[in-house]
Amino acid sequence: MASQLVYLVRHGATLANIENRVQSFEEPLSELGSKQAEALAERCSHLEFETLIASDMLRTRETASFISEKTDHEIILEPLFREITRPAKFEGLSRDSIEYQTFLADELKHMDDPNWNYFEGELFASVSKRALDALAYLENRQEKSLLVVSHGLFLRYLVATVLTEKNLTTDIWHHLSQTMQMHNTGITILKRDIETNTWSLRTWNDHAHFAE
Repeated sequence: MASQLVYLVRHGATLANIENRVQSFEEPLSELGSKQAEALAERCSHLEFETLIASDMLRTRETASFISEKTDHEIILEPLFREITRPAKFEGLSRDSIEYQTFLADELKHMDDPNWNYFEGELFASVSKRALDALAYLENRQEKSLLVVSHGLFLRYLVATVLTEKNLTTDIWHHLSQTMQMHNTGITILKRDIETNTWSLRTWNDHAHFAE
């Protein structure tokens, strides 16, 4: 039975991750994140994959560069795998701040309202559509094995979309988003049956490369 295997990898840690701040597009890896990416690259050198794809945000580009150097794969940048966009006014702000927590509460309250928006922030309707578009992008590629470097929150959307057979709702997302946590450089594996074009989750958040 023909199948497609996709390794989904979260980028290495940034200072904003460590300090629990809202990240910018050009947030770089921290010293810890670079060490994580180096360990990840060693792990990936033992995986068989044809193509290396990464979000075009800096932290994913940097993580992918470690893998590229170790495996000799060229990096294909794909914006579909970017992290969820937050309003620029919050960049650098603590996620625990009253201002940011108020925004998250408002977002949750209006999650089912496609007409509600908050500046340039990306909301459930657009993110869930992007997750569907990302799966379609992978389905339209000819490779049987790919590795994608992306981001924690977007990867949770992507996997939740698979788990709900492409029928993710706000109610299901609210519950899953609270329980699906992902380690920096954790590896998640999706498998697609090419004949039926159905996806399944094979591995979630594997970070054995840290021997923890």
